[in-house]
Amino acid sequence: MPRHKVVVINFESLLTSIRLHMPESLLKATEAEVPRLDDVLQDLNGFVGTQTESGARVFINQWLIAVKRILRNEFAAFVWTELCLSSASAQPVHIEEDNQTTFLTGVIDYGLASMRITMVEEEETVMQQRISIMNELQTKRIVGVFGQHRVTFVIIEAKNDRERLETHIPQVALQCVALEEEWTEGGSKIVAFCLANSKRWMFGVVDRVSGRIFHTKEQNVTQDLLQILLGLVFWASNSSQDILITILLAIKACVQ
Repeated sequence: MPRHKVVVINFESLLTSIRLHMPESLLKATEAEVPRLDDVLQDLNGFVGTQTESGARVFINQWLIAVKRILRNEFAAFVWTELCLSSASAQPVHIEEDNQTTFLTGVIDYGLASMRITMVEEEETVMQQRISIMNELQTKRIVGVFGQHRVTFVIIEAKNDRERLETHIPQVALQCVALEEEWTEGGSKIVAFCLANSKRWMFGVVDRVSGRIFHTKEQNVTQDLLQILLGLVFWASNSSQDILITILLAIKACVQ
């Protein structure tokens, strides 16, 4: 794991900051989506086993579909599954830090990306960019997902219901560093992530500039469905840098 200081974020303060910075249109769309998502998740309970990661992914998929519906009027959203960490196919990622080298292989469970559609006439251009990005990533070529195509990107790692999400912070932090090392042109030192299973979500950011990992505590779906959906929509529709700024504002508000 990168030798970063871990900072736990107060989720309630973060939500206050998110509501202040999220456009009213997205707030309303998120609130309107909650009943539909709740119905789908209720139908899956007791039908799909979640003691395995693949079972938990059935639930996570529904959250991502909900996000797509919420963003559809303002963003083109898309998801990759099992995205190879290395842009050079099977070769491991080399992470150099504190005079130590870490070799990392494997895949990212989900890569969630979005592009803002600012004008109707841009829609064709956005679709062409989306096809270009997907083709490049599928062939494991390096692509500047943080700038070249005006794309926001967040890693989502799925876990089964028996595991505590917090124990997987080291894994997802390394994946964020690998993404920054391998998949960005010029390097983005700030990468956003989520950890999730069928019942709980956790939101975070790895900031290599300050050497800190920010994350919330686990949030329970049965208690905080709207709040979690707001967090996921915000993570999906903002750059990692803007997410970090929102986190820092939330922390500052707690201190005052």
